[in-house]
Amino acid sequence: MPGPERRRRWTAAEKHRIVEESLAADTTVVEVARRHNIHPNLLHLWGRQATAKLNDVDPQTWLADVLARIAGQPMSKFNELLPWNWQRAHARLTA
Repeated sequence: MPGPERRRRWTAAEKHRIVEESLAADTTVVEVARRHNIHPNLLHLWGRQATAKLNDVDPQTWLADVLARIAGQPMSKFNELLPWNWQRAHARLTA
């Protein structure tokens, strides 16, 4: 019987490199995830975290707010939940 599985620890630089690799026009997220033996959802999560950081948004605060609001968010206002629009919409709601 094999021993317990260990979680792999990825550095920020490794995550960044893998996310960049997944953005190449000639590949898919699934292909990149398979190459690195990770689940595609994890790669999507890393991409969302990177996008939030690029837009000066704290990823944990953003995700918590989005999860709290998404069920009641009209489809016409979903764009407000995207990291590059969220800070402005969040400031308006909390002001």
